[in-house]
Amino acid sequence: MESIGALHHAPRHLKFNLHFHPDPFEIDMRRAALPYRRDEIIAHPAHLDFSYMPRFAKISLVDGYVEYRWSETGQARYYDCAVTHDPAQIALIDDAFDLWEANLEERRIADAARPVHAGPVDRTAPMALIRHYIAHADPHYLFDVLGGPDTDDIVLWVDRGEEDDEIVKKCAALLSLPSLSARFDDMALEITRGGVLTRIDYDGGDADRDETLAALAGVLRPDFELRYCTDSQGNSDAAFLPLPRADWEMLEREYPAEVARLFTPVSATLKIFR
Repeated sequence: MESIGALHHAPRHLKFNLHFHPDPFEIDMRRAALPYRRDEIIAHPAHLDFSYMPRFAKISLVDGYVEYRWSETGQARYYDCAVTHDPAQIALIDDAFDLWEANLEERRIADAARPVHAGPVDRTAPMALIRHYIAHADPHYLFDVLGGPDTDDIVLWVDRGEEDDEIVKKCAALLSLPSLSARFDDMALEITRGGVLTRIDYDGGDADRDETLAALAGVLRPDFELRYCTDSQGNSDAAFLPLPRADWEMLEREYPAEVARLFTPVSATLKIFR
């Protein structure tokens, strides 16, 4: 849920980002780039996350207690935001939580009224399913039919704690592209396609989903293109659709406006996991 309003305690007309991460996730520091590598797995609880740069705030339930975290200096990661007991900051975070809860109730009502996609689905014809999704503009079709986070036969699902080499391997399997592979060495992720090696040295030290996906998109071009499914925005898992470039061109001819609205090409400027 992004840019959904202004808080009572915030400056007038301020737009902010609000996301809910319903599932705990981990970052394995043993897989980080060498200067940052350590024998530690950082566990993140389920939490509500909102930001209006450079401020970031988190609210979560830890050991049965509500925990508030706050940063004034652009620290976006959960544990980079310090625990706060400041009443003004807590009031602002509570305001965001109330707004999220109201928005969630609206979604529950909409979900109860939406049609249910029942009956068998022919998954041997993925382009027919993709066309149906685009033509009917039903965001729930992405989850109900094209597949949720545990179904990677049409859509590539990526969560915040995903192993970066696994992202590449899942994409290779989805595209039936055995020449595409990935592995970590001591310093970086190495993606290989057709014998050509692409090395990703992460700017922030830790492996980064956005950088990995941007590099993967570059490796796939020009034969294939990786696009972000915008209907997955605000979900704990992000959906991406990799297709041959010829298929994207065909879909753009048939549904130009719909394709532009539903899919965003993955590039270095696209930030999903920050």
